[in-house]
Amino acid sequence: IELFVTDPDGDDELQNDYAIFKFDRVDSPIRLGHYTPQIGESLTCISFIHDPSMLGTPEGDIVRVKYQGQVSRNVFNFFECQMDVVLHAGSSGSPIMNGNEVLGILSGNLSSSDPHDILFQSVSDIEPL
Repeated sequence: IELFVTDPDGDDELQNDYAIFKFDRVDSPIRLGHYTPQIGESLTCISFIHDPSMLGTPEGDIVRVKYQGQVSRNVFNFFECQMDVVLHAGSSGSPIMNGNEVLGILSGNLSSSDPHDILFQSVSDIEPL
């Protein structure tokens, strides 16, 4: 499900985000993983960026992007990934996936010395509502 959200402070700029909902009698290809990724496992992070060069095109100026990462260590109920690019501000909350399984939610950068090291909260520790 793709969500379009406006800033609660009245800013009219739209922001994209992902959410995963479970509906009765609906079969989704996306699943929540039930394990914490292991060191060395390769994963994909999906996010959105604002691309001014796309303004006025039929696709629009909000672009979905995929980043690749590899788990470098586990830290309590989080895991750290070494990403192939520096993720942009506003990426928090993005899912990190293995195939069609969501394994974590982007939380932030653990180390200011290396912006490629990104911290994800494991979905195996997130309680469903």
